[in-house]
Amino acid sequence: MPDTHTTDYGTLYNADNIEILKTMDNNSIDAIVTDPPYAIKLMNKKWDNELPSVEFWTECLRILKPGGHLLSACGTRTYHRATMNIDNAGFEIRDAIAWIYSTALPKSMNISKAIDRELGAERKQGELRTDGKNKNSGHGCYNINSKDQKGLDKEFYETLSATNEAKEWDGWRTCLKPSMELWTLARKPIAEKNMARNIIKYRTGGLNIDKCRITNKELKPYVRIDRNTHKFLGGNYLVGKIGIIRRQNDLGRFPSNVIIDDSDDVVSLFPGIGNKSASRFFYCAKASEKERSAGVDGRNTHLTVKPLSLMMYLCNLITPPNGIVLDPFIGSGSTAIACIRCGFKYIGIEIEEEYFNIAKQRIEYELEQRRFL
Repeated sequence: MPDTHTTDYGTLYNADNIEILKTMDNNSIDAIVTDPPYAIKLMNKKWDNELPSVEFWTECLRILKPGGHLLSACGTRTYHRATMNIDNAGFEIRDAIAWIYSTALPKSMNISKAIDRELGAERKQGELRTDGKNKNSGHGCYNINSKDQKGLDKEFYETLSATNEAKEWDGWRTCLKPSMELWTLARKPIAEKNMARNIIKYRTGGLNIDKCRITNKELKPYVRIDRNTHKFLGGNYLVGKIGIIRRQNDLGRFPSNVIIDDSDDVVSLFPGIGNKSASRFFYCAKASEKERSAGVDGRNTHLTVKPLSLMMYLCNLITPPNGIVLDPFIGSGSTAIACIRCGFKYIGIEIEEEYFNIAKQRIEYELEQRRFL
C-alpha cells in the first residue's frame, strides 16, 4: 500500500501516478491542474527524462468528468510533443496559456569556451564580473551566497579566448534565456447533446471567467453619455441605456491567455501597464523562498515550485464550486495548498518520497495557519 497523507481537503499519495489513476472511478474528477516533467533532463534528474505518455493521459481522460478541463504545464522545447500526447489521448485542445517571467537562468553553452576546451587550450583570466546584484548574475555565475573552501565569498572573472578559433565565436551561445512557460488548456469532450445539458448533469464544461477577471481600482465604475447628442462623455466599451452607463468591464477585464510577472523587465514590454491604463493581464511572479519553504523542516528542494497565486488562479479558472482537483505530479504540494485556499478538494500524487514529505509539511503548515484566521 502506498504511503498517504489525508486532510479534510483531500489525499496525497506517495506512489506511481498511473497505478493510483487506474484505481479511480470513471467520471469522478472535476479538473486536472498539473506540472509534469518536460523531458529536458533538468539538472540530470531521472524524473525529468520522459513526457507523460498517451496511456497516462488516457487514464486522466477516463476519470475526468465529461466537459472537465485539464491544465498541464509544458516547456517550450517539448510543448509540441507534450500537447500531441494529450490530443492523441482524446482531449480537445482548447488553448495555451503563456506565463511570462524574467527571473530565469540562461542554460546556454559558451561556444568559445567549448572550442578552447576541445582544443586543449587554457583560457586566461579577464575582468572581475561585477554585474550580479541578485543571487544569479544572469550569466550562470553566482556572485552572492557562493563560498570558496575557506568560507569566503567567491570572485568570478571573465575568461579570454585562448585560440583564434575560439575568438571567432566569442559571444556565441546555444540557447535563449527561458522566460516563458506554456500551459496546455484541454477539455474532455462533452457527453450530452449540448454544453448547457452537460453542465446541468456534470457541472463541468465552462470556465469561471468572472472569478478570474483582471481588476483595476483606478477605473471609475460608470461613464456618461449626453442624453441629447448621444455623444460619449468618457470611457469606452459601453452598454445599456442613455445616461449613466455601466462599463462592460465593471467586474474587471476578461481574462486572457497571457500571465505576466510583475517585475519591471516584463511590465515594460506591455504599453499601458504601470500607469492609469487598465491592467490587461494577471500578474504572477515566481515563488519566493519564503513562500516555497514555509512550514518545511529545512528548505524546499523541489526544482520547479509553482507560485501559489498562479495555482489558485488556474484552479479557479477551470474548477466548478466545491469541485475535486487532481494533480498527478504534485511535487511539493502547491496545487493542494491552492485548493485549500480556494475551497476545492484535491487528490495529489508524488512518486519521490523527498518531495512527498515536503508537500505534507507545507500542507500541514497551511492548515495550521488557517486555524488562526
